[in-house]
Amino acid sequence: MNFKNLPNFVLMFIVVAMLIGVGVLSMDKFGTAVREKTVITNESFTVPAVNATVTLSNGNMTTFTQILNSTSGVWASTDYSVTLLTGILNNTANGSCKEGDTCYAYYTYDNYDTKPIETIYASRDAVGEVSITWMDLIVTIGILAIIIGMVVSGFYLSKR
Repeated sequence: MNFKNLPNFVLMFIVVAMLIGVGVLSMDKFGTAVREKTVITNESFTVPAVNATVTLSNGNMTTFTQILNSTSGVWASTDYSVTLLTGILNNTANGSCKEGDTCYAYYTYDNYDTKPIETIYASRDAVGEVSITWMDLIVTIGILAIIIGMVVSGFYLSKR
């Protein structure tokens, strides 16, 4: 290897790194795009005190339909608030569901915990491990290959 080939060698490493980076970013975007909507009916929870919160089983809610008490009475939506992203329900006033009652929530949420997403994230994490555990070795071997190539070509040119 001589100095004229060195830019091509470095360019090859840069292109390979860019391809790996684009692949990891693409897998990450696919992971956030692939999800399934899941409808929850009758998720039971114990109503907290007024101005206290309870966390429902799922976040990433897209719609929150209603809350029913044990006699199928609807809890007025003015008596509670729900943070859709986190699934936290705040009791703002005791209505048909009072502190300590068991009530039932109805909502729809985006389920990101599916097999395709697990596979995508596992692939992304595995590729990410290359930069942590193997990149030092790859760079060291590349540098040593360049040095050995220069030394060998130096001996070859000196014999002419």
